Amino acid sequence: MTIITPTLTAYNQHQYREQLDRLKPFAKRIHLDLMDGEFAKTRSIDVDQLYWYEEFEKVDLHLMFQDPTDHIDQLIDLRPTLIVFHAESKGDIFYAMNKTQSNDIAAGVSLLQETSVESCKDLIAIADHVLIFSGALGSYGGQVDFTLTDKIKQIREINADCEIAWDGGVNKENAKRLQEAGVNVLNVGGAIARSEDPQAAYEELAKIIQ
Repeated sequence: MTIITPTLTAYNQHQYREQLDRLKPFAKRIHLDLMDGEFAKTRSIDVDQLYWYEEFEKVDLHLMFQDPTDHIDQLIDLRPTLIVFHAESKGDIFYAMNKTQSNDIAAGVSLLQETSVESCKDLIAIADHVLIFSGALGSYGGQVDFTLTDKIKQIREINADCEIAWDGGVNKENAKRLQEAGVNVLNVGGAIARSEDPQAAYEELAKIIQ
């Protein structure tokens, strides 16, 4: 099964609230981008400014932080459904993932375009969720690089049960092909966020992958 998950990328509290309000009427699962201005060039709202509505049944946090362990306790206290850590971050990512899971929150690992599956196979082995990143860190946009779908088989050989997600460039022209390649979660940013009618854009994508 493949699902569409709207992505929220905001740089201040006004943008954040505006995007939450636009997604609230229809989205059950959302993907929140958090950037520190170092690992990603852009900076999001701070961790202590995070909130979301109870209408969202699942909330995924995507940490684009130089050292996500600095914030792990705060993030766990927010009780998201999933926290995704970048394999390329500094700090003890094993510790962060294990602590997240020990608090009954799913832990994921994200791989940038140039990061090989082999180089982070130990993280993938313990992950509940593996994110293949094909976008631009900390902003909407990016292009789907279909050569990255080769990672799907490699990930499955290491962890047959994890959820595989895609981030970057997903739209109505390529969603079906990504689904057929084996992606379980299609994180969609600009194609929904920049639409005049985000609910209609979401529903069109969901229909394509039914």
